[in-house]
Amino acid sequence: MKILSYITTIGVFAIATLVSSCKKTEEVVPPPAIGAVAKIGYISSSTTIQNGDSVKICWAAVKGGSELATSTVTLNGVAFVGFNGGQAKSMNDNQKIGYTDEIQFKPNATGDYNFRITAADGKSASFTITVVVPRTLKEIKSQTLGTNAATYFSSSTGLVYQESDFMANKNKIDITFAQTGTVAKPILLLMSSAQRSFEGLSTGTGGSSNYFKKSMLSYDSLTAPQINQINTFLSTQKIEITKGGIYEFVNASGNKGLIKVNDIALDSAGINTTINIAIKVQQ
Repeated sequence: MKILSYITTIGVFAIATLVSSCKKTEEVVPPPAIGAVAKIGYISSSTTIQNGDSVKICWAAVKGGSELATSTVTLNGVAFVGFNGGQAKSMNDNQKIGYTDEIQFKPNATGDYNFRITAADGKSASFTITVVVPRTLKEIKSQTLGTNAATYFSSSTGLVYQESDFMANKNKIDITFAQTGTVAKPILLLMSSAQRSFEGLSTGTGGSSNYFKKSMLSYDSLTAPQINQINTFLSTQKIEITKGGIYEFVNASGNKGLIKVNDIALDSAGINTTINIAIKVQQ
């Protein structure tokens, strides 16, 4: 009798286990699909171009288990304003099943362009195309700036501007020179024109927001790939300088560069100080 009871118990357990294992598997809802479209005159994979060239990219998407909802394009993780003003594009009724779009733009630096389609259920798919723009370095071996005149400099044009030229050229100016402190202990500064204007040291307002940081890079052996290490992390819109100092900067056009202070000349009164700098900057 005990044996029969034991067999019966095992049988009940086995049936319960079998019923549990036969529960209906949940249906897997597929995500949408997206990819680049190969067309004549368009790129569909990571590509190297020449600086100044235009790029055209076409892409297509189809729905998975849910209708298409939005399409976005980002550049290095940030909304790309060259597509729909940097905003997500909503699908109209004709695009919710399948969607095709394209953009044309002119990259001025290497970047990762990510194309993403998102469905109404929140599932998404994406692909990335890296556009490589080789950069060259322009060098200005000697440029003199003074605190009384010829203070403003544009690394993109290679020109020095007077105080009277500030307003007309403030968006091109990226290196300005100022002196504070006392006659006995002058403090020499490089700063953006926006910062100089903010401190009331120039006429007008505004100017470009450029950044400076003391650099560990070698000015003399600097290569075009190395300059990509420069970023605005822990940088400032003004920096104190010394003779022989090397300083990173980002100019009004967004190009990166190094500044080397070749010489500093202080007059006896601490007025009309001049500095001589050398510059290497991306083109």
